[in-house]
Amino acid sequence: MALRPLLRWVPPAYTPIPASSLSQAARDLVLRRDPRQDLEALLTERFEAARVVLTDSGTSALQLAIGLTTSREVPGRSGVALPAFACFDLVTAVLGAGFDPVFYDVAPETLEPDWTSFESAIGNVRVVVVAPLFGLPAGIDRARALSAEVGVHLIEDAAQSIGSSPGGRHWGTLGDSTILSFGRGKGWTGGGGGALLLRDGDHAAEPRLAAPPASGRMLAASAAQWLLGHPSRFGVPARLPGLHLGETRYHPPTPTRRMAPGSASLILSTRPAAEAEADQRRQRARGMIGGIMGDADRWSAEAGYLRLPVLMPSGQEAEAFAHEYRRLGVARSYPTPLPRLEVLAETPQRTGRHPGAERLAARLVTLPTHSLAKDAELEHVVGAARQAGGRVVGPAPA
Repeated sequence: MALRPLLRWVPPAYTPIPASSLSQAARDLVLRRDPRQDLEALLTERFEAARVVLTDSGTSALQLAIGLTTSREVPGRSGVALPAFACFDLVTAVLGAGFDPVFYDVAPETLEPDWTSFESAIGNVRVVVVAPLFGLPAGIDRARALSAEVGVHLIEDAAQSIGSSPGGRHWGTLGDSTILSFGRGKGWTGGGGGALLLRDGDHAAEPRLAAPPASGRMLAASAAQWLLGHPSRFGVPARLPGLHLGETRYHPPTPTRRMAPGSASLILSTRPAAEAEADQRRQRARGMIGGIMGDADRWSAEAGYLRLPVLMPSGQEAEAFAHEYRRLGVARSYPTPLPRLEVLAETPQRTGRHPGAERLAARLVTLPTHSLAKDAELEHVVGAARQAGGRVVGPAPA
């Protein structure tokens, strides 16, 4: 029988925004201080970038990266390779850049690329995007080696990778270029914003970006997140259907814009809290994995565990489990493989088989790992997942 607290409603993910960070961003706005140059300097050093371009979102950063990379003529190559199971915004970015997506399958037990499918997909493209989900390593070293062999530029979409350290290296340093996202559910937030990290000297020209969104509006939304994101209050927005909280929806492309100064201020000041939260997620994930699997063999010290992915025995059981434990932070993941998005209905990329992505879309649920969930709540969800026959998705045991 599920726990049913009267007021608590655990969010699926949590990104800390201390009140002091909101106050600092508000002061910067009033005093017209612009911390974007400071943020560029921080990201350049931390992520070993030759150059940083700040944008209004991670999707904008990816759209910009694709446009810059595909501007180079490569005879016999066109298109952008994407994982068939990932955030819908990857398709948004490719279409916004004016290119067609080509898909490779994803292994449902590990969330790594299906390597046979991956090698086939990169044979005739200019760019491949690798997007580690939930902070899992996702085989990016192997993907980079295979891409280098055939001369394909690899973009590391590190939007969900805060706290990850594949091979002991920082997330965000492993691609030929890298995308960061500072959206509200990404672990490190500016209430929005993104960054493109470039690592070569081929992009000397300043990219054209539209004016940034209003800092005041972004700070108001971040204040609402701070106020309503706690489990004692999250049930209010979670019950409002118009907000679509917990739903994955496709958004059409928009012009790429610069980052708002207010976002840069929040990103700089929330960094310590984000890093501390990532440490707590890893610690909690280990215990949760042991509780579901009977041991912690699938736990990875290199993963960030933004959420804990669990594969249920069937789609029906995944749907029932997510519905039953929604108030305890359980959520379905991406409900449709990218090749089956309606926006691609008239394109040849809709064809082909991606059985791993189909299985994940039907059967994957995620469990909260963040510090706002109580131990008793997580123990209850873990026990229910184990009883239902769920299996943790992650790196294969050594």
